[in-house]
Amino acid sequence: MDGILEALAYAPTCGEACWCAEGDVCRCSCHGKNHACLRDGGTRPERTSRRKSYVYKLYAVISCEEKSAYFASFDADKVTRQIIAQTFPTGNPKMPMRDYTTNEPTGRLYCWGANDDGIPALSRLASESQMKWTELQGYTNRPILVWARWDLIDQLEAVGA
Repeated sequence: MDGILEALAYAPTCGEACWCAEGDVCRCSCHGKNHACLRDGGTRPERTSRRKSYVYKLYAVISCEEKSAYFASFDADKVTRQIIAQTFPTGNPKMPMRDYTTNEPTGRLYCWGANDDGIPALSRLASESQMKWTELQGYTNRPILVWARWDLIDQLEAVGA
C-alpha cells in the first residue's frame, strides 16, 4: 500500500510522453485519463500546471523573440492583471484591507501578490523542458507562459479575454 501512495504522491505531470505513449500503463498525474490519447488520433488535452492546491491552464504565450524577456515581462504582467481584474474586480477576497492606525476594516481589499495562494493568473518564463512542447516549437528564445486558474477560465471566456 505504501508503494501505491508513494507513486501517487510523486507522479509526474501529464504531457507528451503520456499522450503519445505506446504502452498501456499510465504512470503520471492523469491516472490514465489522457493516456495514449494522441496515439489513435484523439484530441490534445489542455496544458495544465499545479501550484499548491490550484490547477492552472496555459492561457497565453508571450514571445521574447523581438524584445528581451525583461520587456516581454511587461506584456505578460498586463495580461495577468487583466485576468485578475476580470475575475476578482474588487481584489483578493481572502485579504481585507485594514486601517493602519485603528486596525478596523476599510471595506477595500488587497491586490493579489505574486506568491498569494490561489492567485487567478501566473506568468513564468518557459523552462527548458517546456521548450520541447509542440506549442513552443517555433520559439528560439524562451517565451513567457501565462497561466490562468482552471476554475476561472469560464469567467474569462464569458467576458471575451
